[in-house]
Amino acid sequence: SEKYINAKSDIVFGLKDGENIKLIDLNETSHILIAGTTGMGKTNLLDNIIINLLYKSNPKYTKLLMIDVKNNSLRLYDGIPHLLIPVITDSKKAIGGLAWIVQEIQNRYQIFISNHVKNFDKFNEKMRTENKEEMAKIIVIIDDLYEVIGNNKFDLDQSITKITNLGKTAGIILVCAITRSTSNIISGNAKANIYTRISFFLPAKIDSNLILDTDGAEKLKRPGDLLFKTIGTTIPKKYHCPYISEGCIKSIVESIRVENKKTDNIIIFESDIEECTDEKDPLLEEAIEEVIRNQIASTYFIQRKFKVGYARAGKIIDQLEGLGIVSGFQGSKPRDVLISKERWDELNENLKWNKEN
Repeated sequence: SEKYINAKSDIVFGLKDGENIKLIDLNETSHILIAGTTGMGKTNLLDNIIINLLYKSNPKYTKLLMIDVKNNSLRLYDGIPHLLIPVITDSKKAIGGLAWIVQEIQNRYQIFISNHVKNFDKFNEKMRTENKEEMAKIIVIIDDLYEVIGNNKFDLDQSITKITNLGKTAGIILVCAITRSTSNIISGNAKANIYTRISFFLPAKIDSNLILDTDGAEKLKRPGDLLFKTIGTTIPKKYHCPYISEGCIKSIVESIRVENKKTDNIIIFESDIEECTDEKDPLLEEAIEEVIRNQIASTYFIQRKFKVGYARAGKIIDQLEGLGIVSGFQGSKPRDVLISKERWDELNENLKWNKEN
């Protein structure tokens, strides 16, 4: 539709409003919580959101982190250039992925402070003015949060709460679907910062109230029918989610894969789920060189420079601290590099002279 094509935002998706189209802008809605019983349209709505993003957004500026532990339906999207890493289908990796997102939020806040800006939009505005590289928006998509919980409820709830509380300012948006609407799936603290709620059919009024803060979802009988509530609305609005087939998704994704054979996905955190050992990291010597040469020491810097995960980068920083290269943990402040570039060059020269003589 012309309405969709001409939309100013590149992260929008469409719903049916009778014979009309209702465009939902993720920049305005921010985080979204989607609920409904099995087979009523939750995953189909996620598919619509993702396909709309693929059509309209530039993978350089919009990145996706997808988690689908239950039925692997989101695995259809593996290979698209927007993905930070392949779709996560393991609950332990999911917890690691969300922990990485929390760390990314904290890193971005530090970048905003050092650039004297308040948020993601102001930072990118400054980068455009200075002809520098902009920061990418990250959209986290979770299909059925209940399946992710396992024995990690505390860690999961902590991550979700931090993402929903701080993510929007940092350019990170959470789109989360749940089948069960009971309060032990997502805490009140986490839910309080998710202002946009979408509900398909739910079996009882109490379920509807948990999601929408009002009843009505128990009266939705047709698959695809939904109630939509967002910032500034007290009464949910009824819309319909368009159906999109698996075959259609596959053809679209394959087309995008062909057009984007070369991708540069630099964000990797597979080692977040691995056991950390006390052994010397193979990258330690290179890390010492880079940290001293750049006079920068942070987990974020190591991640970006060497394309490693958060856990491994943290391990390298700890080893640098043990060697006296960087200072100890200082809360939100970056660590100090304790050896100057001049002193390091001097040490290297002495070492070289000793070897030659």
